[in-house]
Amino acid sequence: MALPKGMTQTKEKVSQKFDLEEIFGVDLSSRPDLKEQFGQAVIDKILERTEQGKGRNDVSLAGYSKSYKDSAQFEQFGKSSTVNMDLKGDMLDALDILSSSGNEVEVGFNGTLQNAKAYGHLSGMKGHKVLAGKTPKRPFFGLTKNERDEIKSQFVSELESQLPETEDDEPINLEDIFRSVTTNQ
Repeated sequence: MALPKGMTQTKEKVSQKFDLEEIFGVDLSSRPDLKEQFGQAVIDKILERTEQGKGRNDVSLAGYSKSYKDSAQFEQFGKSSTVNMDLKGDMLDALDILSSSGNEVEVGFNGTLQNAKAYGHLSGMKGHKVLAGKTPKRPFFGLTKNERDEIKSQFVSELESQLPETEDDEPINLEDIFRSVTTNQ
């Protein structure tokens, strides 16, 4: 399965870049507020989906092995049959907006250890001395084009609701929406 557009998946870095001008067709380089809102919407989508045991394309994440489910550790951490990538919460808590420059927003994991954990889960523990080949790949991170378009649609709807009422029923394009939101702030 190919990685989503803009995604990097290495031991050192797990992230995804989004070009907002490409997504919205409007230059948003001067709108750090909108870039941050979009980045946070990406994070929220990943966390929400992962909490439900789903990965990219809404596919269920591979289940736990029988030996892990029968272990004291499984019980100690209060795990359930839903694989939600949350043991102590450290890895998912490290999911953040890594950078915002020009029209790009990059979302990923802060910290070497959390990047390594995310990479391990995404790759099936590739390169791990003990777990390599014994753990399934769990593609919990990153957004597909459909998921990105869903966020875009919600984002645009929210911005449209902030527009002042108009007397005519002329259709408003994205550039008009962003221009109006920019001038009304």
